Amino acid sequence: MAVRAEVDLEQYLAQRVRIRNASGGRGYDLGVRTFDCPLCDDHSARGWVSLERWTAGCFNAGCPAEPRLLGGAVEWVQRVEKLSRRETWGFLLKRYPGRVAPRPRRVEAVDDWVVFPE
Repeated sequence: MAVRAEVDLEQYLAQRVRIRNASGGRGYDLGVRTFDCPLCDDHSARGWVSLERWTAGCFNAGCPAEPRLLGGAVEWVQRVEKLSRRETWGFLLKRYPGRVAPRPRRVEAVDDWVVFPE
């Protein structure tokens, strides 16, 4: 789960496919992006990726991603880019870095004892 936070999957999708539900509807507010599926050359916006759950698939009968890929969004990217799983993670981490919150700085221990006069 931590590695997913380091990848901006929405940026990848925006550069790779035309999001067809960008104006809302069809699950857009829940993080689902629909598009023409490049795996089966569908032109009816049946391909989909969930940004929240990292799942992916296509509702076109006969598509290799129908109705859902077991490997989720990573397998979808792997098939589209024709890479191995390891190469897919490297590709996503290098080219589409996510907006990761900075890790908290380590705070040095402070001697908070107060010495009162007698």
